[in-house]
Amino acid sequence: MSGLMTNKLDHLFKALTENAPITKDLITEAKQEYTKLRLSAQNGERLKHGSSAKSLKITDGQNTCPNCQEPITSHHDLLSEIRQLQTELNLKSQMCVDLQEQIRRRQIEQNIHSEQSKFADLNDPNRALKIGEMYSQLYDNQWMEAYQYLDNIMNLREDKILEILQRIIRGAYVFCEDIAKLSC
Repeated sequence: MSGLMTNKLDHLFKALTENAPITKDLITEAKQEYTKLRLSAQNGERLKHGSSAKSLKITDGQNTCPNCQEPITSHHDLLSEIRQLQTELNLKSQMCVDLQEQIRRRQIEQNIHSEQSKFADLNDPNRALKIGEMYSQLYDNQWMEAYQYLDNIMNLREDKILEILQRIIRGAYVFCEDIAKLSC
């Protein structure tokens, strides 16, 4: 490819297509190569429009580059190389956009996975909703039976009945809490 070093970009693209791990260093180095490619293409564009034509030296009928002193053979060769560099830059730019999209998709997948792990297991018999249902059934069935027994048979006042039932519920809670601590 036109003599430009694109090893890191090529390695990054290969890693993405193969779903291989990508390091931050590789991404940083690939960005640096991308910047060099872009600058090289911009410099080539300036040459194409004649903005740096004045800086070319002519020695023995040949143009030489002011930076590297290498001979420049013809305007046609320069334009051809500029087009090749622009094509390469466009290709690398599109690859970078594709990489960014793949990284964004992977981040979304990771976020979805971490969000899913936050939700309770619907098969867990001790999840909050199930415990609420069991407590509701306890109130509907046993609480009312106990209340009627204490009211009709024991002839207790309502505040005493509620106090007794509340102590039973709290005692059951403490018992369950102790069992849970022992099982952990």
